[in-house]
Amino acid sequence: MSIALRFWLAALVILAGVTVATGTVLWNLLLFERAVEGDGKARAVESGAEQLLVDLTDAETGQRGFLITGSDRYLQPYTRATNDIQASTARLIEVVGDDSQLKALMAKLEEALTQRLAELREIMDIRRSQGLAAATEAIMSDRGKDAMDQARDNLSNMVAAARGFAEARNNDAKMLRDRIIVLFAIGAPGIVGFVVLTIWQTLRSMQPQLLALENGIGHIAQGGIPARIEVWGQDELSRIASAFNRMAERLATEESSRKDAEVRLATMNAALMARNKDVEERTKAIDLLSRMANRLPSCASEEEFVAIVERFAPQLLPNMPGALYVLSESQPMLRAVARWNAPNARDEFMPEDCWGLKRGQPHTVDDMHADIVCRHVDSEAVTGYRCLPL
Repeated sequence: MSIALRFWLAALVILAGVTVATGTVLWNLLLFERAVEGDGKARAVESGAEQLLVDLTDAETGQRGFLITGSDRYLQPYTRATNDIQASTARLIEVVGDDSQLKALMAKLEEALTQRLAELREIMDIRRSQGLAAATEAIMSDRGKDAMDQARDNLSNMVAAARGFAEARNNDAKMLRDRIIVLFAIGAPGIVGFVVLTIWQTLRSMQPQLLALENGIGHIAQGGIPARIEVWGQDELSRIASAFNRMAERLATEESSRKDAEVRLATMNAALMARNKDVEERTKAIDLLSRMANRLPSCASEEEFVAIVERFAPQLLPNMPGALYVLSESQPMLRAVARWNAPNARDEFMPEDCWGLKRGQPHTVDDMHADIVCRHVDSEAVTGYRCLPL
């Protein structure tokens, strides 16, 4: 039996084993992809559900501002939130797709959202036509709470169903992984044994020729870097040498890829550490806010209130100068009652000088030449600022 035939037989056995293993692995990858899709779908449904709750809460906040003031100017958050609810609902319907269970839950959720929004509009109509007292009486009923609870229940059911879908796919992937282990445990020893026997018989007849290959492999073992070996003819051993050289090139490529992967892993680790630091800073900020909130209700005078703000604001905003203004009781002026981190701020200014107050929402300027600057800000002394109406 020629060397070529022996290697062909070994190659056929290896190919058969690799084909089976590859098919099994591909099937496992397919199930894994489905599991990932199921998990991604669960996360998308969960994210969409949370966004709908945020939008609905914003709509209720806008309605509450209108009920208190009776001014249509306070309906901007309500209008924006209702539009966002429509967009979020459309996105969630797209994520749900053809899943019958999620579609049924989505239909119930749409019904609950429609009912809640209708009740919000109805109470605003009562405020316009009958006044605050009638609107308050309508709010005291439990209809709004029941609709909100129903919406939350439907959203929770959707998230649970999507997660169940993902968990089922994960279980399938684990089952297939166990099958692969059994297959390799049975088939691998037979393939290895046949390959070893074929190589041993071949080596007996071509020991001198293999010496060159041995030297080439020894060079790789000593240097740790794949190196090419000499190809000395056109026979089978020469073809093996050529194949060895191609393998060496692939190993070099894989080594380069491994180093790139290590660099990416180090980058990801650094990002994770930065994220942990950010979480620690947020936790510290939450603790400071909690301590500040616990002290504010006990203030007996403006001086005590100012002292608390000046004590905690520099801790919450350690690198950010700022000031707190209150509306004067004697004249329509805003005066600074608290400062921290040496801000470049006026002692007082008119309400109409601030775009945040005029618009009734935060006003942020990052580029003094690209946005409208409030008149109470010295555009030559600062590069950016933020006004937060409280």
